[in-house]
Amino acid sequence: MSNQFTYKFEGPGLVEGQISVDTLIPSLEALSSVIAESNSIINGSEKKVNLTIKQARPGSFTIDLTVIAIGAWNQIVDLLSGDSGDVIKILLATIGFHKDPSIVSLFELLKFLKGRKPDSVKEENDNVIITTAEGDKISVNKPVSNLYRSISVRKNIYKMTKTLDGENINSMQVVGESQETVFEFSHNDVEYYKAPDPDEYEIKELSPVEYRQVLHITSIAFKEENKWRLSDGQNTYVVDITDEDFINKVQNNEQEFYKDSMLDCKIRMIQTETPEGIKTRHEVIKVYDVRSPKRQILLPLEENVD
Repeated sequence: MSNQFTYKFEGPGLVEGQISVDTLIPSLEALSSVIAESNSIINGSEKKVNLTIKQARPGSFTIDLTVIAIGAWNQIVDLLSGDSGDVIKILLATIGFHKDPSIVSLFELLKFLKGRKPDSVKEENDNVIITTAEGDKISVNKPVSNLYRSISVRKNIYKMTKTLDGENINSMQVVGESQETVFEFSHNDVEYYKAPDPDEYEIKELSPVEYRQVLHITSIAFKEENKWRLSDGQNTYVVDITDEDFINKVQNNEQEFYKDSMLDCKIRMIQTETPEGIKTRHEVIKVYDVRSPKRQILLPLEENVD
């Protein structure tokens, strides 16, 4: 298994080995986005990959593509595993651009489901068992499951397959180094790869974390439902204040604030799992004290009169 694969278009409109730029470019852009976004989900956003293209071959329109690690990511992977290519091979096999007998790819999962929504999803050790309403089951690993739930990845896969118009282009094939067909997209199956509406996804709230912290006030909101901005010296957080006693003091002008005021407070960090990834928001659920270390400088002073 390699980090190289062949992208092959077939159909009556390609008998002379030519393809419209308007057809090819959007498909390649979507393919590149699928790989880049899948890599970010599986390996982390700080690790980048790049898709390169070789000269097309004569005959049906065929392109040789290579995925390579770029920047410091290559050095990091080499240090940890000894071979950045191995990580990319697993990435491509997880999506479906390479065949690995131990991995049911995202492409294979989408073709199995045929556009149907899973009726149940159950985690078993490192695998995810997906069952349809008809009772059909398939087992995939967690990285494949994560890619399946990514709206962005799904949209770009659908954009890839929309090249198949059924007239000029009937199929697109992913071909391995031994010229075996790794996966084939047919114009009859395009709707299998259509991305669902984001509203169809279940929004899952993860267990909240609460902790006490002293934070600088950088922006105060006196109107209801407005966000406060607090800083720990390195990061600035946009937060909701849900301590009603404290809010009442603010609304009734019973709480004074100064230039360097700080909140000694309890923070609740709430993370939500969405189709676009993990989203985090912060709430101040209890204010213990408002600290103003330079308060004395702001008091009015009278001049001595002789």
